Amino acid sequence: MQNPITRIEPKIAARLSKQKYQLVGEHGGVKVCH
Repeated sequence: MQNPITRIEPKIAARLSKQKYQLVGEHGGVKVCH
């Protein structure tokens, strides 16, 4: 899922990466558990 996102654009990928990391950090355990 990171391949296509990084392919779209490096700037957008960096922003999505930061947001995804934060979401995973807070809701990562809950989402991963479910």
